[in-house]
Amino acid sequence: MGEKPELLREMRDHGRIAILTLNRAERRNAFNATLLSALIGSVRTLDRDPNVRAIVLRGVGPVFCAGMDLAEFAAGKGEEIIFESGLLDFVRERRETPLIGAIHGAAMSGDPDIGQLNDRELRRIIQTGDAREGALAFRERRAPQWQGI
Repeated sequence: MGEKPELLREMRDHGRIAILTLNRAERRNAFNATLLSALIGSVRTLDRDPNVRAIVLRGVGPVFCAGMDLAEFAAGKGEEIIFESGLLDFVRERRETPLIGAIHGAAMSGDPDIGQLNDRELRRIIQTGDAREGALAFRERRAPQWQGI
């Protein structure tokens, strides 16, 4: 039996809505290099598909995402997660397809900056009633500025 995928992909509405789900509930959906690379590749692929009208990003378990996987960062993998994954280029890219963050539970640590992944023109962030943000930008209902740039 293989390892479970860290990113799930589901297509709805005849392929017009893509749902990408962070699938690391045991690590509170924290980003490691594998998850981040899968996310970046999937969003880029879906953005090139003319049938896809929206991409929704969500997380499994009780929280949306805990940010960077600090255990991997402490193990010396921070550079791989941030730089080698292509994250910095990815957050600056313009996309044709709206990327919607469906935030539930906690969005903590560096994770509120995932708001930068939202479509730059529409800046859509959907929060459920149990969403708890760890950043002033989310509490003010605006897209956060990337802290590392």
